[in-house]
Amino acid sequence: MPSRLARGLAAALLAATCLLSLDALGAVSTHDREQARKHANAGFDSFSAGDYGSALAHFQDAENTMHAPPHLLFMARALDKLGRLLEARDTYRRLASEHLPRGCPQAFRDAQKSAGQELQALEPRIPKVKLTVEGVPVAAARISLDGVAIATEKLSQPVDADPGKHQAHAQADGFAAAEQSFDLQAGAAPLEVRLVLGQAAPSPATPPTTPQPGANEGAGPSVPALVLVGVGAASLVVGAVTGGLALSRAGELRDKCPTSPCPTENEPLAHQANTLATVSTVTLIVGGAATAAGTVWLIVEATGSPAAPAGSASGMDRPGRWAGWRLGAQVGPGYLGLTGAF
Repeated sequence: MPSRLARGLAAALLAATCLLSLDALGAVSTHDREQARKHANAGFDSFSAGDYGSALAHFQDAENTMHAPPHLLFMARALDKLGRLLEARDTYRRLASEHLPRGCPQAFRDAQKSAGQELQALEPRIPKVKLTVEGVPVAAARISLDGVAIATEKLSQPVDADPGKHQAHAQADGFAAAEQSFDLQAGAAPLEVRLVLGQAAPSPATPPTTPQPGANEGAGPSVPALVLVGVGAASLVVGAVTGGLALSRAGELRDKCPTSPCPTENEPLAHQANTLATVSTVTLIVGGAATAAGTVWLIVEATGSPAAPAGSASGMDRPGRWAGWRLGAQVGPGYLGLTGAF
């Protein structure tokens, strides 16, 4: 690359000449001129050493201090070396299209001429990618390249990009997004990248979060209701057994006392028969009441009726349906009952 280095040296000399020529024009202060020269010299040293990142930074500082076409020329060359071809092209174009006033230093015109020539050599080296969207109409898709949105009307032609790794992304409402990673080489033929969008999986139904009528359906019965039914069943069994014993004792008493009055020695048997009859009656009553109460309780739970809202005057949440039940068992000497409020 001797010719390339020689061209770089020549351009650096032209930049120094520009700075001297601007003195005569009185366009910059002495301090700015010295600062621009300092940055330009440092940029040229970095460029010659192959440190293109530092060279770019130095020439940008020089340009920010004082505009001179050679600064832009070296900035474009450094961007090219760094693989940032799109930025290099923009910088070359900026310099090539700049209007130079009459009487400007020849170094400015030489830098502009070099920019035009180098721009022509750069253009064929810029990679291109042809993005193709499938699965949906192109107009319905949202496409991006490296996170930057691309207008769908631009997809009819290949898109310019820098060399290196890239990522294309496409998405559309109701479809699963598509993504492709690829690598571009400078000077290579345009690369075609297909982005195929598929049908999105249906989202799972959201379960209801508010209690619904009948929400208690399927839940196990409550313990109090089962206790009532159990007590009732046991009481009925006891009542039946004691009732049978009472009848048996009464039969014995009739056999021993066919006529009245009954001898006094049979009083214990008569007392036993009366006691068994009383126990049978009480247990049968308790058993029947407990069984009925437990059954009603279970039926009320099975309906799943929600509690009445606070402040409800009617006690009903809608016509024909009670809003809530309040149940309780009452046990006393010789009886068992169920109380409730609607």
